[in-house]
Amino acid sequence: MSNTTETPWLRYDEIAHFIDSVEDARLRAFLSYGITTIMMRRGLSDKEPAAPFDLIYFLEVLRAMFARREVLEGIVSGDFEKFAWPDE
Repeated sequence: MSNTTETPWLRYDEIAHFIDSVEDARLRAFLSYGITTIMMRRGLSDKEPAAPFDLIYFLEVLRAMFARREVLEGIVSGDFEKFAWPDE
């Protein structure tokens, strides 16, 4: 797998290694689904990112967002208070 001139993805070749390095199976599945969604969206749409898109950075952000299992569980269960911003 490598970048082509018509693919706006950066660091595409690193995806499998990055996802495989995640120990938590739920988080690994979530990251895999995120990448699958991006690839399917591109394949089913004529829309492209406005600029080259760094896939590993995207995965790093998702991993940071959902590294705490209670956040993923809160989203699924609808208990958003587990990760809400505190009131000022």
